[in-house]
Amino acid sequence: MRAQTRSSSDALRLDAPQPLAPTEEGTNLEMMVKRAALVVSLALALLLTACGSPSTPSARGPTSITIGVSPPFAPVTWWAPVVPATACYSISGGLFGPDTYRVLLWTGKNDTIDYARSIASRISVRNHDTEYVIHLKPEWHWSNGKPITSADVVYDAKLILAASEPSSPLPYCSAGLGGVPADWKSVAADGAHTVIVTTTHPVNPTWFIYTGLAQLIPIPKQVWDRYSNMTKELAWIKQVGSEPGNPVYRVIDGPYRLVQWTNNVDWIFEANPRFSGTHKPTIQRIVYDFEASPASMFLGLRKGTLQIGQMMTAMDYYKPALALKNYRVVGEPVCLFSYLMLNFRPNAYHGESSFLNHLYIRQALQYGIDQRGILRTTMHGLGVVDNGPVPPIPPNVFYDKSMPQYYPFNIAKGRSLLEAHGWRLVNGVMEKNGRKLELTILYGAGQGLDNAMQIIQADWRKMGVETALQAEDEGTVYSITSTPSQSPKWAITPGSAGNGAYPSGDADFLLNGGSNWGAYSNPTMTRLIQRSDAACSPRQCTTRFYAYEKFAAQNLPLLWMPNQDWLYVVAKNVHGFQANYSPYNLYTPDNLLSVSP
Repeated sequence: MRAQTRSSSDALRLDAPQPLAPTEEGTNLEMMVKRAALVVSLALALLLTACGSPSTPSARGPTSITIGVSPPFAPVTWWAPVVPATACYSISGGLFGPDTYRVLLWTGKNDTIDYARSIASRISVRNHDTEYVIHLKPEWHWSNGKPITSADVVYDAKLILAASEPSSPLPYCSAGLGGVPADWKSVAADGAHTVIVTTTHPVNPTWFIYTGLAQLIPIPKQVWDRYSNMTKELAWIKQVGSEPGNPVYRVIDGPYRLVQWTNNVDWIFEANPRFSGTHKPTIQRIVYDFEASPASMFLGLRKGTLQIGQMMTAMDYYKPALALKNYRVVGEPVCLFSYLMLNFRPNAYHGESSFLNHLYIRQALQYGIDQRGILRTTMHGLGVVDNGPVPPIPPNVFYDKSMPQYYPFNIAKGRSLLEAHGWRLVNGVMEKNGRKLELTILYGAGQGLDNAMQIIQADWRKMGVETALQAEDEGTVYSITSTPSQSPKWAITPGSAGNGAYPSGDADFLLNGGSNWGAYSNPTMTRLIQRSDAACSPRQCTTRFYAYEKFAAQNLPLLWMPNQDWLYVVAKNVHGFQANYSPYNLYTPDNLLSVSP
């Protein structure tokens, strides 16, 4: 069921004695991949599947659990401590982050910072919303026994800011989100456990804390800080970012340490005995096991060798999963919005941007997306209809409940809109000035998207829009769409995004946003986002945010798609799953994997 068979020649044993850097202590070898707040561990929460010994779940509870990963999410590249733009939405950018490095700020299910799970104890705002004082818990330590200090947070901030500059040798994946780097004036330590972040102007505290400061993850400066020149520092990090066996990965503060790595086979972690969190790991070993397909994942569940299986990209297994003994099916909403991303660059595939730049064409295409039908036929109705960049799932306090669905499914209305702008059906395809309305959708093959894309293709065809479906492996799709020089190779691609508990549009809809791969740009959108990010009273903040949310829903920088729940099949003797799940892309294995007899 695995992609390949592990052999002694390609397995890297990391628990064997190895030379340490002069500043490192202890024998633990730790593996981390830093993930920014936009997507700190989206991929991990997305793919939790676990397998244990080849038997049904033990009545006494296992001492080891294997978390399976399958294409396209198998990690093939490792990044520390800066996740580059090329790995932003992949497991390479965050699979093991929660295991090895703990985030500064943990966002819970109620849109608030849960300081009980955070390294920070509180944040004070002062000087007219321009100074943000981060207070660190003094009890947190690295795995070598040294305390986590303000220097570790400042170092991470400086890396992020430097990596966000245009000349960076390692472009940062979340550049543009949370004011990075333009709104950050300075970051400085004020004693061992206090960090002061100063902004260039007064900003909305909620926006800045949830989307800016939440990107910070303490990094052991003692290990990583090699050069006073940040360009050299980033170039060095880029070099070692694909070397999980490098001694620089030894010191971490998370609950688990890496002891063995075989790419595309498995990644084995053991509990960190010096973990500072409130809940100590109850499972001594976690194995992340590569599975070749969703089918092999389900086979493991059926045979009883898996304890947790993720079903989101394999909805065909939903009903059979309900019948599995000793398991329960858990559905969890996620604070993301789903979409078809549009390429607005002039050199988009076959000049298709000349169509997509017209709002009325985007409106017609949105009218042709049967979100409820897609939910019903491909997702078993487990999800919600999206209407903009703010997920409508409760308890999202930022969702404007008074906002209507502006473009409900209506093929006739979409066709009439095209005809009102001079398009006419010619042999079943809309044509104007000798050009046919033909579009191409590039998507990841075998990821549960085929049926949804075929539904859209059929519905668009009914109103005269011809669509070619181009399926590639997910890695290829990601590489093409996230690289500006590859713009001529795509026009439309499906995806999802989320910006934490405060769903600001900085990264997605500002021209230089780190996630704005289609180069959408609109002066009204820019003004509304900037006003929403600026300092404001609570009433002003709500009014401004709702104005941005409404314009985004109407202007269609993306085409909105239904947002599917994440589904997991969990062994009945595995506890803490839902209590430790966060819809804002965070996950704590030390709590989640507690197993009772």
